[in-house]
Amino acid sequence: MATRIDMPQLGLTMERGTILQWLKAEGERVEKGQAVVLIQTEKVEYEVEAPGAGTLLKVVAKEGAELPVGSLMGILGQSGEDVSGLLSAPTGAERGARWGSAERRAPGADGRAPSAESRGPSAERGAPSAER
Repeated sequence: MATRIDMPQLGLTMERGTILQWLKAEGERVEKGQAVVLIQTEKVEYEVEAPGAGTLLKVVAKEGAELPVGSLMGILGQSGEDVSGLLSAPTGAERGARWGSAERRAPGADGRAPSAESRGPSAERGAPSAER
């Protein structure tokens, strides 16, 4: 099954990244954990690793492209695999803009603040608050 290589979010405030160099070419075999593309953020250069073993089937974003976090950069899979579904699917950035990110909307998955139980033992002991 083909896998997306998306622009990662390397920090809480990171919104965009730039592709500096593809370290692998389309059609080249890669192993899981092998560096595939070099990106640059406002603060660092980072080698994005292959999420699995396979072939770099498609380079979607070219070198020099500046992309929002979650944007499709490339596709990894098996030679001859159909990737048209991944190319037409919304990117992480588009999904976030269209439906909003649950992590950004609310601290809890259900839209409510986490309970003392889900916050861990320190909440039960009455850990010091920032208001004191």
